[in-house]
Amino acid sequence: MIKKFFGFSTAILLVVTTHATNAATVDYVPTNQTLTPRFDTASRPGQLHNAWQVEGKSTSISLQVDTRAGNKGRVLLLHNRVASQSITLSQQIDARPWRGKIVEICGDIKVDTKADVILPGKSGLWIRTDIIGGSLRLAGTYQLPLSGNWQRACASIAVDRAANQLSFGTDSDSKGKIWFANLHVRETANVARSRIDDPGSRALTAGELQNLHALAKAVGYIRYFHASDAATKLHWSKFIQKAVPVVAAAQSAKELAQILQHLFEPYAPDAQWLEQALTPKEMQRPDAASYQLKWVHYGLAQRSDFYHSERVYETLDTNVNNSASTKHGVQLNQFALNKQVSLWMPAMVFADQAKKTIPVTQADSSLNLPDLPLQDIEPDFSGNDRITRLGNAMQAWNALRHFYPYNDIIEIAWDKELDKLLQSASSDQDEKAFTHTLMRFVSVLRDSHARITGPREQDTHVPRVKIKMVNGVPIVANFRFPGAPDAEQLIPFGSEIIALNDQAVGQRLAVILEENAAATATSQAGIFGVELLLGPKNSRLSVRYKDMEGREHDKMLVRDADVTTLNESSSLKKVQHLDKGIWYVNVDEASETDIDQLLAKSGGTNVVRGIIFDVRDYVNVSSSFLKYFSKAPLIWPLFNIPVVSKPDQVDMLWKAYRAQIQPGQPHRTAKLVFLISEKTVSAAETLMSMVEYHKLGAIVGTETAGSNGNISVLPLPGGYKVFWTGMQALKQDGSRFHGIGIIPTVRIGDSFADVISGRDVVLEKALQLFGQ
Repeated sequence: MIKKFFGFSTAILLVVTTHATNAATVDYVPTNQTLTPRFDTASRPGQLHNAWQVEGKSTSISLQVDTRAGNKGRVLLLHNRVASQSITLSQQIDARPWRGKIVEICGDIKVDTKADVILPGKSGLWIRTDIIGGSLRLAGTYQLPLSGNWQRACASIAVDRAANQLSFGTDSDSKGKIWFANLHVRETANVARSRIDDPGSRALTAGELQNLHALAKAVGYIRYFHASDAATKLHWSKFIQKAVPVVAAAQSAKELAQILQHLFEPYAPDAQWLEQALTPKEMQRPDAASYQLKWVHYGLAQRSDFYHSERVYETLDTNVNNSASTKHGVQLNQFALNKQVSLWMPAMVFADQAKKTIPVTQADSSLNLPDLPLQDIEPDFSGNDRITRLGNAMQAWNALRHFYPYNDIIEIAWDKELDKLLQSASSDQDEKAFTHTLMRFVSVLRDSHARITGPREQDTHVPRVKIKMVNGVPIVANFRFPGAPDAEQLIPFGSEIIALNDQAVGQRLAVILEENAAATATSQAGIFGVELLLGPKNSRLSVRYKDMEGREHDKMLVRDADVTTLNESSSLKKVQHLDKGIWYVNVDEASETDIDQLLAKSGGTNVVRGIIFDVRDYVNVSSSFLKYFSKAPLIWPLFNIPVVSKPDQVDMLWKAYRAQIQPGQPHRTAKLVFLISEKTVSAAETLMSMVEYHKLGAIVGTETAGSNGNISVLPLPGGYKVFWTGMQALKQDGSRFHGIGIIPTVRIGDSFADVISGRDVVLEKALQLFGQ
């Protein structure tokens, strides 16, 4: 079973114990020993240990322990009774004792050939390392052909030093029985930790900054735009780790050029690295050349079906007129790396008849990318190491510099941002400080999708006080936290927050803006309200506030409420009849089945005269339900995937993606009203863009987040991930959407009176439109 996790798919997390009496307890495993997953318990002989968790469990699934003779002792049976139903069975342990190790999961597997047989490639063991907010690595045995005979299956994985969970298990998406015996998870080897020079923190000298600025730009040019076989195989994180100390130490422009030539020549042998005033040598087309090739990137290819990269080959004989080469020589393009050194690189590279790129030089095979997926994040990287931070800064900058789709709107001074990013990364004290450095960097995008997750995220709780921004001032809102007494007011409603931990609130808001810049003003106000009081769970927060009479007070609060309890949606049920045929639907909680059942109602008091769709958060359904309210096809907004084949977004093209939804039957005539807010973002904005364009109903609330389109995700060593909007979203008529969003037809903002009343004034206005 696959679950969505921060915009990309990942296998579900599970729970395990070794000698525990309940699933909540986890034993630490000494090194050089084996973990044997429990099959049964003393209190429930012959049954599955309660540490195992099942995703997809229903009456169609049989899960039991079989101890009959001939089954190799205690055996676990997973019986899927329904074809095409996915089941995941798994456990989870603390990863800390396993960090820096190669860990394997092994077990004996067979299928029941007397019943419906699970198809090869549809089942197997898997093991995964996780961080807070996502996963790092995944390895499995899915390609093992299964049969009625017992056979051994093993999968190995390296456990990163940033990992906090080790998950393992099996899954099946076919009908039939699978038998497992002798399962174990064990350490098989240590991972040699690379020596990282200068692991501390200090500011870069002017010379070091200039040198590393050049290295950063060189990495992007070769990684994304030089199509040699050697560059394609290169493990860039390891390469940067090797290059940073050497490049930083260069004492002159000449020495810097020589070092870059030496480092990159095995991967880009036709590139020249020269002082600015020097002229490159003429390059001749190799005699053995039959093809020329280049990279074409459809967005940044990282864990997304929307984005991919390919090396495009052109036959020289038939395409010579369109080629970057002639029989006399090859055109070289100049790219300034800093004020003193340039890279001269051909637009195309050449390949022989076997499509192997030429010329070939001896590359360091230890820096090749490993075969297993997601292995580009190695255990010898940590945000506590200065060189890891500098390397991550370079990779993050290049990804956004070459692929961010809104450069024409945002106008970012990329070279200046690179210097700021490198200097901050070099000076950061630890991995958490580096998270904030990356946050400040991505905030320049002014993108409500843009964010950073790091290896030690802890700021997840708030005190039981909700803040709303009213005319730029943080006001305590009338809000009841789940489980709190109805009359609870830790700080009186309507009070203005003045200071937090003796820091003026204006200074705190400035820091939030610097690290969390949104696309629209309303989205930014929402971020202020959430981030202002945020911190680690159960941490204390000193608050100074001014009540409605103008008196100032100090109060110590405890952050004991999960930030997710700051729910903007109505307190109504996900689908609820309000009055006289008017229904309410929360699309963040309701399913498509819920909506279908509502639309099927007729007669009596349940007649559907009008529907209020609450889209003030995300959406749990597709936009397809709108088809019943339109007699014409519904046109999606226009999505443009960036097509990048040249550095610095020169001559960037777009691959358009647009869909239509055909009208549904029977056509429904119910009057519609849609509620929106600053938290209406991404897929919710796709839905609302069709409502807006086709005028399907009134839109009540405030402007949406103004950030739509599939996200891009860049995983970085040490457990970091960078998120941003990876494609350009336009309105149906081709006009700008980013930073504008959906404009309500009836605007209802947060007035002071409404904030302290606790009333849902947006919903009240919607009801007024029905004449209630």
